[in-house]
Amino acid sequence: MEPRCVYCLNEGVPFTKEHVIPRAFGTFENNLTLAPEERPTVCGDCNQLFGDTLDLELGRDSLEGLQRFHEKVADPTKIEKYFGSNLQVRLPQDGPYGPVQIRFVEPRPNSSVLGIEPVPQVCFRRRDDTWICYTEDELAEVDPKNDPDLVTEGFKLYYAASDGEEAEERLVDLLATKGITFENRTPIEGLPGDETEITADIESELTGVLSRALAKIAFNYMTWVAYPDDPTFPYKEEFDPVRNFIREGDGRAADFLDVRDEPILTGDGDRIRRANGHLVTLKWQATYPGGVISLVSPFNMITYRVILARHMSGVWRDIQSGYYWNLWSGAAGRLRSERDEIIPPRPYQLP
Repeated sequence: MEPRCVYCLNEGVPFTKEHVIPRAFGTFENNLTLAPEERPTVCGDCNQLFGDTLDLELGRDSLEGLQRFHEKVADPTKIEKYFGSNLQVRLPQDGPYGPVQIRFVEPRPNSSVLGIEPVPQVCFRRRDDTWICYTEDELAEVDPKNDPDLVTEGFKLYYAASDGEEAEERLVDLLATKGITFENRTPIEGLPGDETEITADIESELTGVLSRALAKIAFNYMTWVAYPDDPTFPYKEEFDPVRNFIREGDGRAADFLDVRDEPILTGDGDRIRRANGHLVTLKWQATYPGGVISLVSPFNMITYRVILARHMSGVWRDIQSGYYWNLWSGAAGRLRSERDEIIPPRPYQLP
């Protein structure tokens, strides 16, 4: 039988190298790839499609994309290409600046730390002395005066010097359309410096595109594990729903992926991790309904459960495998079982 692409199922297509973990998440010795010489399973068209959409979104507008900078696997001088509308970062309500929304910018000269700037916004004090901040886009959709607890006098404007006074004028004009005006403009004290350690509240939605990107990692790993022993296994019709979800976006993300409270490695806690890197596991459950399940945890930070198939037909085989991409050593290795795990030399504290 002529090889087929495991995603589009087309025959007679040129195959290319597909990485199980996207290359944007680091380079590793003994990295896992679906290479044409050994596992001809991903065609060039699907590879290009995923790289231009799913991998790009996961690497640039997600919590995992932000972690790339912390682990120094992303170029900080290209920060302007990252973080669209999905990732929002705000300073804490109880801090000296209130819940100001910030954005990351290129490091200042002689610094390797990402800089921060305020997004153009207006902040209002509430009667309980807390603050609420609206960006330009948010302010265009709401009328602050409809909030009975809002104090519309003495509000603050935040914007970065790089935005110029035009940003201030836009905010003032936008407020005027809401019937909110003021005469005196008091300069706002700047945000903390680049080298200052700060706490921030980060919001990120697990979008359909991000869910598909994470499901692709799981499906790639399943293909890498199963293909040598049974090249037909990844093409089983039970995988068609997740296959079509990854490539075409068919179906609901919640039917294929959810977030798990527990980390993958036994003994890891909410803040402490024994592995500083990426973890992926695979298991064909022996009990009914016998689904094929994968756990995916980029940077060992958030654990996602991916349901590759809810019920598999045929003779059950003991498929149970896991891999660890170690950011400390730059090597990838197998997690064979709880008795034979690869354990790093020291605990790792999440940022």
